[in-house]
Amino acid sequence: MKIRCSGCKSFLKVEDSLAGKKGKCPKCGNVFQIPAVAPSPPGAGAGGATDRQKEYAKSLGIEFPPDITKAEISALISQAVERREGERFHKLDELSDRESEAYQQLRAEVVAEIDETDSLLSKATPSQMVEELGARNKGAILITFDPDDLNIEDIAGARLAVSFSDNITETEMRAVLVGLGAHISRQAGL
Repeated sequence: MKIRCSGCKSFLKVEDSLAGKKGKCPKCGNVFQIPAVAPSPPGAGAGGATDRQKEYAKSLGIEFPPDITKAEISALISQAVERREGERFHKLDELSDRESEAYQQLRAEVVAEIDETDSLLSKATPSQMVEELGARNKGAILITFDPDDLNIEDIAGARLAVSFSDNITETEMRAVLVGLGAHISRQAGL
């Protein structure tokens, strides 16, 4: 028999022998009661199939002999409906897989774009970094120097190059550097 999980709403195929017992959904782990199969009343299905059953069976593409019984055509209809539902759910699963693949592809494209942007930034010159930070509305001050020319005893004589972004003024840049020097002196106990 085919039942629907009350948790994830998946259709599950269950052996008739498990009717009336508890079951566990293999997809979501939900525990549920498997419905008991109602026994057929005596003599049910002994008569010929109704015209309505035959029309419905034909609409499902079922071929059957003209003298088919109610029980036989009911069984064929149940199988056809179950097969059709199975096909529909298979198509939904395929669609879900395609959606997942499309998401993964989109994610890969976004990650590649981010990697490309980061790669460009890692290859940027110091001036380009200052410009980019300024474009992102960040104040930036960049001090460059040749370590061989740096004399700790005579820092004033060192050749330093200072660049700063367009969104701060030279006065603001000098104030930041003076404040940074005072902060470093306090930390060093000078």
